[in-house]
Amino acid sequence: MGKQWYQRRVHGKQWYQRRVHGSSGINAEYMASSGINAEYMASSGINAELHGKQWYQRRVHGKYADREEKDSMDAEGMMQFFSDVGANPEGIEALGVAWILGLQEMGDIDRQPFIDGFSKLGCSGMSDIRKQVDKVKSQLKDQGSFKKFYRWLFTHLKGDDKKKAIPADLATQIWPIVFGDRYPLLGRFCDFLDNSETDYVTKDVWEQLLDFLREMKSDLSNFEEMAAWPVLVDEFVEAVSKEEKT
Repeated sequence: MGKQWYQRRVHGKQWYQRRVHGSSGINAEYMASSGINAEYMASSGINAELHGKQWYQRRVHGKYADREEKDSMDAEGMMQFFSDVGANPEGIEALGVAWILGLQEMGDIDRQPFIDGFSKLGCSGMSDIRKQVDKVKSQLKDQGSFKKFYRWLFTHLKGDDKKKAIPADLATQIWPIVFGDRYPLLGRFCDFLDNSETDYVTKDVWEQLLDFLREMKSDLSNFEEMAAWPVLVDEFVEAVSKEEKT
């Protein structure tokens, strides 16, 4: 992920000067789990635009906007933003921010989704954004929430809806970020994939790998050949078995 995350177009100087639109890509599951009831908001007359106005009246944009390209943030500004809200810019927290905003492509945090998303989460300043970042950190530690995030992440990484898979080298870069050191088999699987002729990772492989890593012992002693794992997983187990016999 790295600097690609920061060097894409984000929000800029005009960020706070735009009106908040009625629609947003904000993650509905996150809103619900965060206790934000959209129906209640509507029936109570709570206007998301008001939240947006409260937020973009703050002159935070001047601190993060690119000096030359005012509609975007450079790498330094993006790193500073994540640092200021308590998120590791190269860690899962940055992806968590993309998740709660419902962003469609990796590295893109356009002005309007940013304004709409944090406004509808009730954010009216940096302290509120920090609270949302803390909340998403906690949620990503929950297995159920993490699985929702992980499934969303595949769509986020492939970007184009027409694509059915993501590059294998991108997957092997992202997995250590989102899984950390929780699963001993992950490193071996990434090495296997890097040295294989597989160029892409499908949605099926992406999603089932999570279950595989959670269920398997590090020595694969509980692996069942008749289980319905993706072919790539079967090939990995076979490669490990051959390696251990030599």
